[in-house]
Amino acid sequence: MIPGPADQGEEFVLLMSVNQRKIYSYILAAVGRQTIADELMQQTSLTMWRNFSRFQRGTNFTAWGKEIAKYEIFTYRKKNSKEQFLDPESLRRVLEASQKVEKSSDQRMKALEGCLEKLTGKKRSLLQYRYQEGLSCSAVADKMQLPLATVYRTIARIHKVLQDCIHRTLILWETES
Repeated sequence: MIPGPADQGEEFVLLMSVNQRKIYSYILAAVGRQTIADELMQQTSLTMWRNFSRFQRGTNFTAWGKEIAKYEIFTYRKKNSKEQFLDPESLRRVLEASQKVEKSSDQRMKALEGCLEKLTGKKRSLLQYRYQEGLSCSAVADKMQLPLATVYRTIARIHKVLQDCIHRTLILWETES
């Protein structure tokens, strides 16, 4: 079944909300200025929306968006040739480096998710209160009926455990590939 206009709009919004940060980071790495990156992100989003019917379902939405962003960046550079920009070869290198950093970041996030699943109930609850709900350490201490110093020590220990787990996981994945 081919999605109807409402379905297509919903699909675009969902895909864009999940991938917008990666596309924006790509643009910002290329232009180096937030105001220009904001403008280019808006133009890229508009171009993506106008061409969404051409997007191949099941392929990489972020890669598609970055390809469109690349053309928007080059168009902007042509229109604003008096501004100081990187030469095309340097820009290519920056964009390649940006993609490597993004891939590494994605792997670290995937590893973190797996490591978080290994945490026990109380440790998981403590992190949930602190980071998902955004409570201060003293509010977490009150909610969990723990001394504040215990909360600080426990969070520090959890950070260390997660850091070690992520490191081991990435090494394991590297040796498997």
